[in-house]
Parts: sequence; C-alpha cells; structure tokens
Amino acid sequence: MARILCFTGSKGGCGKTVCALNSAFALSYELSARVLFVDANSPVSNHLTELFPYDVDASYLDTDPKKDTLNTDQVASLHGLDYIQLFSSGAMKLEKEEGTQVSINTKVLSLAINYDYVVIDLGALSAQRQLAILDFATDIVLVTRSDPISIHRLKSDYELLKSLRYPTSSIRVLVNDWFDGSPITQDWLDTTLGVKAQGFVPMVDLEASKTQALFPFLPEHVGALKKMSLAKPFISFVLAIDDLTVDQSALYAFVNQAQADHENEDQRESRQSEEIIALERLIQSEILESLELKHMDVSDDPEKLRELEVSVERHAVNILDQRTKIRDRQLRQTIIKDTINNVLYLGPLMNLLADESVSEIMVNHWQMIFVERRGKLSLSPLSFFSEGHLRRIISRIVSPIGRRVDVSSPMVDARLIDGSRVNVIIPPLATKGSVLTIRKFDKEGLGIDDLVGFGTLNHQLVRFLEACVKSRMNIIISGGTGSGKTTMLNILSAFIPENERVITVEDSAELQLRQDHVITLEARPPNIEGEGEVTIRDLVKNALRMRPDRIVVGECRAGEALDMLQAMNTGHDGSMTTIHANSSKEMLSRIETLVMYAGTELPSVAIKQQICGAVNIIIQISRLKSGARKIMQVSEVKGMDGDEILVEDIFRFKTLRVEESGEISGDFVSTGYLPKCYERFGESGLDVPQEMFWAS
Repeated sequence: MARILCFTGSKGGCGKTVCALNSAFALSYELSARVLFVDANSPVSNHLTELFPYDVDASYLDTDPKKDTLNTDQVASLHGLDYIQLFSSGAMKLEKEEGTQVSINTKVLSLAINYDYVVIDLGALSAQRQLAILDFATDIVLVTRSDPISIHRLKSDYELLKSLRYPTSSIRVLVNDWFDGSPITQDWLDTTLGVKAQGFVPMVDLEASKTQALFPFLPEHVGALKKMSLAKPFISFVLAIDDLTVDQSALYAFVNQAQADHENEDQRESRQSEEIIALERLIQSEILESLELKHMDVSDDPEKLRELEVSVERHAVNILDQRTKIRDRQLRQTIIKDTINNVLYLGPLMNLLADESVSEIMVNHWQMIFVERRGKLSLSPLSFFSEGHLRRIISRIVSPIGRRVDVSSPMVDARLIDGSRVNVIIPPLATKGSVLTIRKFDKEGLGIDDLVGFGTLNHQLVRFLEACVKSRMNIIISGGTGSGKTTMLNILSAFIPENERVITVEDSAELQLRQDHVITLEARPPNIEGEGEVTIRDLVKNALRMRPDRIVVGECRAGEALDMLQAMNTGHDGSMTTIHANSSKEMLSRIETLVMYAGTELPSVAIKQQICGAVNIIIQISRLKSGARKIMQVSEVKGMDGDEILVEDIFRFKTLRVEESGEISGDFVSTGYLPKCYERFGESGLDVPQEMFWAS
C-alpha cells in the first residue's frame, strides 16, 4: 500500500508544486520506488503544462466524475515518473456535484495499491475536494517560506488541519527558499506549532534558467530524457519521510472493506460501533478522572464552560493520537464531539434535541432510547455508556432549575431552558433503571395552516373554531396522551383578540400565546422538605383576582376543574382548557370526577348543572395508529335532560378507507345539527354561513 503525500498550503507562490514534483522524482530515483505524481491542483499549474503534455480542456474527472477507479489508460509516464491529472481548468463545476468527494477518494486510493508512493500536488486548502483527498493522506506536507505572510498562513493552516481533526502526527512542514537568519527555525516550530520540520530547502540560484531553477534534476530541454543529479534538500526530505513510521490502517481498512463483499454489512457496522463506544467510554473515563469533573457544576459560567470544552477537546485529541490508530478525520471529529457532549453536556441527547424531526425522547433504560417522529415511535441507535452515565446526564438537566433527583426525591417533573418538558423517575421506583422522558418544545410553533396540511382538520372546521373563540365560547379540548391537546389549545389561543387580558396557568409553561396582553403562571412543586408547593388550583384562584378576560389552563387534572367551571360561569367567557378522555361523553364523566377532587360535598346533579352552564364546545382529538392526529368530533353541550347532560355532534371525522400501512383516509363531515352558538356568531358580527352545518 502506497504512502500518500499531499503537498498543500494556503499561501500562493510558496513552491508547493515545485516541492511536490522534486520530491516525487527524488523518491523515484533515490529510493527506486514506484511513484505516481497526481496533479490535483485546479486550474492546472502553468509549471506542469510545460513539463507534462496535459490536455487542459478536459480531465478524467470532467468526463466521468463518478467512476470509481482509474486504470492504466489514464496514467501517463514522462521522465520515468507516472503522473495523472485529476482536474482541469474547467473542473470547477465538480465542486457541487453529488458524490464527487467519494469519487475522488476512491480514485486516489485505487491507485495506492499499485505504487510505493503517491505524491499529490493539492494546491491551496480552498475547496471541498482538497479536504476529500486529505482524508486518506498518510502525510500532509505544509509548504511554507520564511516571509511574514507565509509564516502567518502556516500557523493558520496548521490550526485549520487540527480543527478538522486531522492527526497532528501526520502533518509535516517543508520550509522552501530557506536562508540563514530565517525566522523559521526548528526551535520556532517546536515552540509555536509543536511540529518538526521534515526539510529546509535553500533558495535556488535565480540566475539559472527557468526550468533548471525549478527542477534542477531535469534536462534543460524538457523533451530530453537524460537523467541529472537531484537537489540534495529534496533527497534529505524524502529520506526523512521514508524513515518515519506511519500507520496505514485507514488505507488498508478502505481496501479491505471494498473487498469484503462476503461480510454482512450490518454485522460489520455493529462491530465497528461497539469498538467506537468502548473507545469513547475509555476516553470519557480518563478525562473525568484527570479533570475532576464528576462533581463540578459549571452550567452557569459560560466562560469556564468554554475553557473546559477546550481542555476536554485537547485531552481527547491527545488520547486519539497517542493511544489509537484512528486517522479518519470524520470519525475523529465524531468521537471528540461525542466526548465533549458526554463529559460536559447531555451526551447522546444532544443530537436528538437538535433533531427537529424528533418531537419526544423516551429513555426506558440506559441502553434503550425511543424517539417519536411524526407521531411514530422508533428505537434510536444511540445509548448511554452506563446507568451512572445516564444519572449524571439527568443531574445536568435538573440542577440548573434548582431540582435534584435522589432516593429521597426519586421523581421530578421539570422544564428545560428551551421550554421542553422533562419527567424523571429513578430506582427504586423504576425497577429496571432510571427513566427519562422529554417532550420537546417546538421553537417555531405550529400554526393552524400546519394542522390543515397534516390533515388534523379542514378549512371548514378552522372557520367554525375561529368563530367559537372570537365569540367567547368556553372550549374544552379532550384527548388521550400525546394526541395533540396542548398544540390545539395553543393554536386556538391565537384567535383571541389582542385587546383582551389572558392569563395562562400550567404545570410546565408550554403555551406560546403571541398576544401582548398575556400573563403566564406556572405551578411549583414542593421542595425537598415538602414545603413551598403552589398548585394549579392555587393559581386559578389567584388568576380570578387579576381581572382576566379569559383564563387558559394547560390541563385540568384535579380539583382545579371546579375553579375552572366557576370561572367560566362567572363572567370569564371564552376560557379554555384540556382534559384527558377518549370521547366527548367520557370527558363529561371525567370532569365530574375531577370536581369531586376539590373536596366539596356537591351532589352529582349540581356538578352536572355547573358543567352544562359552563362548557359550550368540546373538541375531541385522537392520535391514530399511523401516528396522525385528527379531530374526531366537535360537539356542543345542549343542556340537561333530567340527570343527563345532552351533547350533540356538529362535525365528525368519517373514515373511508384504511390502508395496509395503517394510514386512514377519510373526511370531516357535518352532521346537520345547527348549534345554539350560531346565534352568538351573528351577535359578535361574525359571518359564518349556515350552509356549513348542512348534512354532508
């Protein structure tokens, strides 16, 4: 397998092409090595067009950018050196072509099998294709000169390569046009970059002919094939390179992977994943011990946190360089990022929290993380390292909000800084290990048009519900867990006029009302001593003293249902809340039960009369097996018939077809019932056509 030497540097005019070609010839003549010179500079260097008969109008990649291998037809030979041109002056269009990077990597590596050395004139670090080739370089040669600009660019290039996670052990420095008194010395390189120069090339005799000055070993006339003696600095350079031991496992792994068609891909990925997890666990353990981070809380100190990030990154890079053979830049980047997340932040949860398609995260066990996307649950490939790792992450979640989880307080219901809702329960209450549930906060917030697009409701229902809110109907949204009750409540709240004072009451503040005149109240659990609790019911009672036009309660779960009904009955029309129930009729029984939690000795009939006088509209929403959320019924409370509350459906969802995938096709239909609230629409100046309620 060939050593792959990439000559690069962002400063133009440093002699990258000259040094690359001299080194290629030196390797070929002095070491009798099989050498391929690759021109990956674009556009093609003027120096090379004088030496090699390039067709500058086309290159192999121009004509077939996605073919995996180069064959001998594309490789030419001149002056005893094989060469290939990857790019032409017209190849810039390949920058944005899908698959080009993979294609370039594959082409270069396919050549590595047939040579001892592949020397690549890479040019400046200015394009993705350069980085694509660098991914599999065994040696990255930074060419520089002694002038101040070149020195500045050298430092920038070195830091860039480090930030891109290339192994520092593979970075070489070649100082071109060096002179006595140059500011670049080995001591300077050791102190400034911590890197050893592999060669110092003295300034050439500028009086010599152009070709002779650039390539002293070549004949004065390009066409001749007479061999001439090589410049000693390049001989020294290639001998120094040859003496260095370089791990080529990345190259072998690439070739072996291509040849191992018989091995099951899933098994191979699983084995690699287990090895990486073990490595990440080792790195994290060593860093936690060395930096003493186990009991350190730096969440409220951004500067210190950033310093720790740098320190953790440095430790991780050192371990990767000294203890492993990993050269793959992207894999190194992933390992370092995961290490920082695990040591300082929320570990595997970071990727899931950043994934906008994930709406809920459910950790059933440290090795089992489920996620919800578009209403469907799936098992994530991510996991924690151990139960202890999961518990550390849980502590990082709850500590900034003044909470803690331990044996004395094994359950926590809290909210992240971004608004996401968190529930934690740990052993001994959770018998199989700590359980963590995060319902993500939607930063953008859904609108009514989004729900129409999802098929949750149609434009006819939108028009009706908007009229209900604006005409101050009291509305209860009913549904099961995860059916979208809070989302629907939030969206309907957007129809409340700007000039009304709205007070929201929630366990964890999730509603995102965009009106200016909104007061948000949030309940507070008791502290460790069992003191300081403020319940939803306390807040609803207090809200009544704050002169609200409407009260919006995130969810009624207990005795606050009675206070909510009283508010709806005493001049706070247009209030809204949600309740867990599977149908409109079940919701009425449920709210009756919740009122009893208030501890009053009201008879059942009196409670039903309270409900009948307070509630106008019931919206029943469900999550179907396919994951879709749909409004199944919109009903009106008509009145009492003896001891029973009369409810009449206005609209309902009618199922037409169920696909094999579980998808349900159907439509929202009118039942033909003209609701009593229709009169209120006219009194409020709302134009709602009566035809809307005709039976479909």
